Amino acid sequence: MVDKLGATSFLAVVGTSGCGKSSLVNCGLKPALHRGMLASAGTSWRIAHMRPGVAPIANLAEALAEDGILFKNAAGGDSKSRLAVIDTTLRMSKLGLIDMVEQARLDAKTSLCIVVDQFEELFRFSALAGIGGEDADGISEEAIEFVNLLLAVKEASDLPIYVVLTMRSDFLGDCAKFNGLPEAINDGQYLVPRLTREERRAAISGPASVAGGKISPVLLTRLVNDVGDNPDQLSILQHALNRTWAHWQRETGGEGPLELVHYEAIGTMQHALDEHAENAFAELGSDQAKKICERIFRALTDTATDTRGVRRPTKMDLLCELADASHEDVARVIDVFRVPSRSFLMPPHGEKLEPDQVIDISHESLMRGWQRLMGWANEEAKSARMYQRLAETAQLHKAGEAGYWRDPDLQIGLNWLETEKPNARWAERYHPEFETAISFLNASAEEQEQENLKEEAEKQRKNKLTTAIVATSTAIVVISAFLYQALLLHWEAQRNWSVSVSNEAAFNALRIAETKDPLHGALMALRLLNVDPNEAEQGGGAFFKTSLLALKRLISGPETLDPRALPAIERTLWTSWSKMHIHKIIADHKHQARAVAITPDGKFLASGSLDRTVKIYDTETYSLVKNLPELGKIYGLDISPDGKYMATGSKNKTARLWDTSTWEPVRTLIPSADLPHTDPVTTHAKTVRTVAFSKDSKRLVTVSWDNTAIVWHVATGEVIAHLRGHTSSVLFAAFHPTMNNILVTGGVDRRAIVWDTSRKEGDMEITRFERHSNGLNSVDFSPDGETVLTASNDDTVRFWDWVTGEQTARPLEAHGADIWR
Repeated sequence: MVDKLGATSFLAVVGTSGCGKSSLVNCGLKPALHRGMLASAGTSWRIAHMRPGVAPIANLAEALAEDGILFKNAAGGDSKSRLAVIDTTLRMSKLGLIDMVEQARLDAKTSLCIVVDQFEELFRFSALAGIGGEDADGISEEAIEFVNLLLAVKEASDLPIYVVLTMRSDFLGDCAKFNGLPEAINDGQYLVPRLTREERRAAISGPASVAGGKISPVLLTRLVNDVGDNPDQLSILQHALNRTWAHWQRETGGEGPLELVHYEAIGTMQHALDEHAENAFAELGSDQAKKICERIFRALTDTATDTRGVRRPTKMDLLCELADASHEDVARVIDVFRVPSRSFLMPPHGEKLEPDQVIDISHESLMRGWQRLMGWANEEAKSARMYQRLAETAQLHKAGEAGYWRDPDLQIGLNWLETEKPNARWAERYHPEFETAISFLNASAEEQEQENLKEEAEKQRKNKLTTAIVATSTAIVVISAFLYQALLLHWEAQRNWSVSVSNEAAFNALRIAETKDPLHGALMALRLLNVDPNEAEQGGGAFFKTSLLALKRLISGPETLDPRALPAIERTLWTSWSKMHIHKIIADHKHQARAVAITPDGKFLASGSLDRTVKIYDTETYSLVKNLPELGKIYGLDISPDGKYMATGSKNKTARLWDTSTWEPVRTLIPSADLPHTDPVTTHAKTVRTVAFSKDSKRLVTVSWDNTAIVWHVATGEVIAHLRGHTSSVLFAAFHPTMNNILVTGGVDRRAIVWDTSRKEGDMEITRFERHSNGLNSVDFSPDGETVLTASNDDTVRFWDWVTGEQTARPLEAHGADIWR
């Protein structure tokens, strides 16, 4: 190295990350120069040490302005003025460095050496410079001027000025972006060689001896073996030795040799760095601080745009935006990781963190030795790839060259959006079209929603059409067989018609109930049914009991009443009852409200809507307490019987648990990001239609348009059972009132199935009910748990013994339309 420096005045020390480039210069080259090994230059040296950082010329000026480099005995205002003069002179021309040295009038026997450590920062920090713009290669003008200052020294070989660079070898190709730099590096390059085993032994034992310590032979052999011949391990070895030394001093007070037990206590080379970083992470305490820490290190580590895995220096103000935290909160986290005993982050401890201060990881070894950071970096790279693919597809769609996303891409994208919660500043690092990408993803979800609704409507239409065809065919047979009997009954029907109440009277009562006076309309309906209305006029519970009596009369129908008037009378009673007892109409949602629930204590009402929100109301004042945004349209909602949790099911194929004491999300019941979204055990493939808690509040069932139901453990989010037995969309589910392992499901395939989740997989079905002629709209257990009730689009309600599967009562068939829960 000394020979090359003497021959060219320009030395480039190049090697892989962690091979000891900086240590070789600081502990090898510098002492050699002071000892006079470069004979032509003598022994009097002024050595300025710097790193380029975000402002290389300013940093060079600071290094030269230090007392004893170009000038001596500079202090106070004189020091500041000299710094300004040096900075200005360096920027005047490419000969600025030479001019400044000449102005300093150094002694004729004194030589100046400028050490530029981590020269690759010119490339890594260039995008942050923001000074004077960039050229076509993305290099800032200040970086170009800085390199020209150094190259001018090589040309002025008659001056006692020398330049030494240290640089990672994987950045050699980037040097071609500067005119003249590749030639200078070729002339003065020194590639750091691998250490032999004996050299590694000396490198370990030597510093300890200088500090007055001794390493036992067993430990020394173990250290040599652990470091191997991989130069990338030297920085990790340095960290492990530092930790071992500190532990040895604490335990023995510096007495006796360093033993293997001291090395193993700090985790050895394999775990020392990881455990040290984990100790710092644990000191953060709160979950919020740990989340900020994750976002900071994900921002500072780049494996997405550079597969080499490099540090990504970031300004403090941008780091706050990426971490979604205040300057103070981010600074507190950074300070934990830059205390002198760690120095995992730069700038060094004690330097004030201004908004434009650049934050950086001190060494790449942390990226390879801290397991948690490796996981974060992988997640960041995966998230970046996901966003880039989304943004590129959105641009193609905008140009008419691609369609909307469909599953599985759509669901993967929606899961990414919910999990990562990206913002525009984060997205700028990977692709500029953030708004276009998110709009495309939302539009894809809307398109998929419309297709699913059309598909569901088509299923219902086909089911009804099939039912109608069967009914029509049956009717033709029956009419043909009993035409004669119908003719005989004609006279009797005429007689009944002559004494019946006209349709006009029934519909008149309905109009009055709907538009004028609900009570008067109801009294008219009661009279039509020959029910004494006197008790009804008292209002309240009496009216309710009288209305029930009237509704029971509707089932059979009075002999003197025209059957065609029954639907109008029934609707009159229900309309009157609902209007007379409405306390408040809430119309806050922007789309249909599909699910509501009230907390067991009656204090809060929750409503879920297709507008992708869940709204929480105070039942005393009906004021809005909380507006909970969801990523999918809400179809299902339930509150646990113990009142601790609320569950929601949505269009984005997920269910979410909420804490009712804070109305904050507890967990989202979706598969791990490491599992494919089509995993048959842990996820729904379509909309979650209904959610329901067991009576002990420990289980939650979710049913979906994907023909399945999943039973989850509320406390852990683990899957208890995945129920497959339906051949079409499952719409409803309910748990048994006392046996929490028993539940019933029902859906579009006309069947209801009772399950026992305590049984082994594949043997959970107890019985199924399949006598409805159209899809089911509701299923439930009776309060005593003996009977299952099913309601259907075939306009009937049926009662079943859930153990035997037999019907326990005659179906209720008086309804004239679909029955819904």
